[in-house]
Amino acid sequence: MTNIVVLWKDNKIFGYKVNGHSGYAESGNDIVCSAVSILAYTGINTLIYKYKYAVDFVINDGLISLELSETILEHSEEAQVILQTIITGFESIQESYSKYITLKNREV
Repeated sequence: MTNIVVLWKDNKIFGYKVNGHSGYAESGNDIVCSAVSILAYTGINTLIYKYKYAVDFVINDGLISLELSETILEHSEEAQVILQTIITGFESIQESYSKYITLKNREV
């Protein structure tokens, strides 16, 4: 199962952690894992390459995480729009494949 935790701080999205493999299909054919992964990667890549933000991220087998710096969190509406878009994508996938994904919010 893929576990997604959306991190919140002061009513703003601070980041996300995606952990595990969905188990929808075998590796290489798992559309659920692929969809979640591409969304998580898109958030990281958009913030880094498009907007040139310095963000903390980890990409390992079965784990993708992203956290904004305090400065970006406090001063960037663009970052919030990007993250809200990614989270909306996670929510849509979770609605369709709830047996394979959990989605939770956590205040940090």
